[in-house]
Amino acid sequence: MPLKQRTARAPAKLILTGEHAILHGVSAIAMAINIYCESTVSGQSLPRVLFDLANLNHKRARTLHHLRRFKAKVQADYHRFLEGEHSIRKVLTEPFHLLEYTATAFIDKLNVKMHDGLSVHTHSAIPSGYGMGSSAAAIVSLNFALNQYTGKNLSLDALFHLNLAAENLQHGQSSGLDIYVSAHGGCIRFCHDKTAHLLHWPDFPFTLILTGQPASTTGECVSHTRAIFQKEPTRIQAFQEVSDRMAEAIEQADFSAFKAAISDNQNLLEDLGVVPTQVQALIRQLKNADIAAKICGAGAISGEAAGVVLAFASKDEITQALQSLKGLELREAHLDMQGVRIDSSIM
Repeated sequence: MPLKQRTARAPAKLILTGEHAILHGVSAIAMAINIYCESTVSGQSLPRVLFDLANLNHKRARTLHHLRRFKAKVQADYHRFLEGEHSIRKVLTEPFHLLEYTATAFIDKLNVKMHDGLSVHTHSAIPSGYGMGSSAAAIVSLNFALNQYTGKNLSLDALFHLNLAAENLQHGQSSGLDIYVSAHGGCIRFCHDKTAHLLHWPDFPFTLILTGQPASTTGECVSHTRAIFQKEPTRIQAFQEVSDRMAEAIEQADFSAFKAAISDNQNLLEDLGVVPTQVQALIRQLKNADIAAKICGAGAISGEAAGVVLAFASKDEITQALQSLKGLELREAHLDMQGVRIDSSIM
């Protein structure tokens, strides 16, 4: 028998190194942080799925028939994207489509018998589009809540492929990094073959600087960088060398070597053209104050915002180093070691 209600919470993530390059064989390092997306699955009397997505201001009920027709259209549009017929933006044309697809795919893949309806409610404290894995955390939390509610009790590894299929629709061809880190927590070194290794994070201080939502999507940035890597494959090795140095610095708790690797990684991203000029200037101000910083996530190929900048210093030190905080938000965060879990306080 299904349980009355289940709420799952999944953490945001920050990429320390390997963004873009992971799709070309480079190992990436990322960490889960204590900012969360929560998904609650419960029953309802009508034989429909009610979606109540608080952050998206979206609430509607759909029959399984309509959801399956929608899922088939999305899969066909994604195939057209893979064939180069249109952009990734045309696969999921509304933000709420991602979770409608995720729930439908779970129901169909696990052959869930819906004698009654389901209610899906989500709420996220993770800024959307900032490179913090908001879509991954939404997918991971929803599939975990559905898994527990329906009593399927699948492992995180078994859920990974369902999560990855949904994430691909959002970003084109996901490496799997975001969903793995959100599911497992900790500081992870993640390889392109989907193998992962837990690193011992030495509690280096860090602060998030929110620069604004990028004008370009992750999928558009990935397409941009893929063309560059194909023309200049030597860039791939440069990212791998930085990843190796950063992993060693983390394991040895060498903050100086770690900061040097962060700065070198940022330079590689600037050379790829995914760091707007205003964000480059911000990071230079911090570097002049001996604060290492870098963008996290895909960055941007248009506009002047690049999502989140990760700076390795306290909030007070960053405030003193910057000439102006106009248009910026500083936010403190900490490592999350647990990953996705059921919130036992909400049953």
